[in-house]
Amino acid sequence: MNEPVTEWTRTQGAFAELLSGVRRRLRVRRVTEGVAVFLGLALLVALCGILFMDAARFDPQAVSRVRWGVYALCAALLVVILPHRLFGRMPDITLARYLEQRIPGLDALLLTASEISAAANPGLGGPGDTSPVLAQRLLQNAVDAGTGPHGVADLERFALRRATLILVLIAAIALLLVSVGPEKLRHGARLLMLPAAESVAANPYSIAVAPGDVAVLQGADQRIEATVAGFDPDTVILVSRG
Repeated sequence: MNEPVTEWTRTQGAFAELLSGVRRRLRVRRVTEGVAVFLGLALLVALCGILFMDAARFDPQAVSRVRWGVYALCAALLVVILPHRLFGRMPDITLARYLEQRIPGLDALLLTASEISAAANPGLGGPGDTSPVLAQRLLQNAVDAGTGPHGVADLERFALRRATLILVLIAAIALLLVSVGPEKLRHGARLLMLPAAESVAANPYSIAVAPGDVAVLQGADQRIEATVAGFDPDTVILVSRG
């Protein structure tokens, strides 16, 4: 193999590595954005479910329906949002066009380099039989433009930082609501996160009656105390059974 073709092969590898690095950072940024979107929508779905359970006073049947509905919606959101961001691969030509749009002043340099790099090796009878020296020079210029100051290496840094900040903010809001939110919100979140939890356990809406089951002598008086939690009743009805 002559020296021009060897140099071409080396430069072609450097250009491919440049595009691979950009594609990798782009995937990380898109996945981070997808996780942030999923977490935000899942939080919204969970809040709606908790409000529905609260309206039903955490009835066991309502809790069961809400659980399945929230789980199904979150699974659907996960399938719609993440797979294509995680496994999708942008072709070199499309990636070069994306970079040309984001970085002014390239003047189709990366796009032309991608087209030449995708063709057969220059000087070996490929389409157009491009000069190896000319092709190598063009690819080297594309690599220099991509690795220089304000090149493609720094393109996704700000966007990734912004997506990470949004993700952390949404996670902090969710953690704050679960840890120090209203009792009914924390109870609903526990019911959603722990499928085995019973809806009657630590229900924020409850009436505690004391002394409970006791034996009362005929004609004797018995003091009964009822303590309500989570709501203020307008009326109290006492029912006795002989």
